[in-house]
Amino acid sequence: MDLDGEVVYGQIVGVIIGTTNANTLFQLTTVGPYVLDTTALVFTKAGGGGNITIVQTTDATKTNLATGALASGEVATIDARGQAFESATGDIYWFQIVGCVKNIGGTTTLVGTPVIVDDNDAGGSTWIVGLEADDTLDNWELTVTGEAAHTIEWKLSYVEVKQ
Repeated sequence: MDLDGEVVYGQIVGVIIGTTNANTLFQLTTVGPYVLDTTALVFTKAGGGGNITIVQTTDATKTNLATGALASGEVATIDARGQAFESATGDIYWFQIVGCVKNIGGTTTLVGTPVIVDDNDAGGSTWIVGLEADDTLDNWELTVTGEAAHTIEWKLSYVEVKQ
């Protein structure tokens, strides 16, 4: 963006690469008018903190799809939805998983059992999504497990709400 007219309130900008914000959408939240090289533009994560993650699995090993750190005293609710697709067979597995993880006094645990709503074609019947608490690293992890000798592309959009 190098002209005033190219900046529009609510505009969505995607970050493609990077360590922290790769595959993340941001929305312009600064209200105009805008003055080139003067107005400070503020972007927030689109969808209330939405993140998009893509990973490919080729075996039945549990694979980390997304991770979030929790400091002592923090609670995070994670709402994720997505699909897995094997292009060679056309098989698909779709899912939504919602769960809560807390870190109280340095002990990180799940709060109850994550709720998973999912369905699949016959070929995706062994594919799995999960939410786990890692007490050693004090974080939560969204994990997926594919199938041996099958190349599966997993796409996930998730929102983390922390308190």
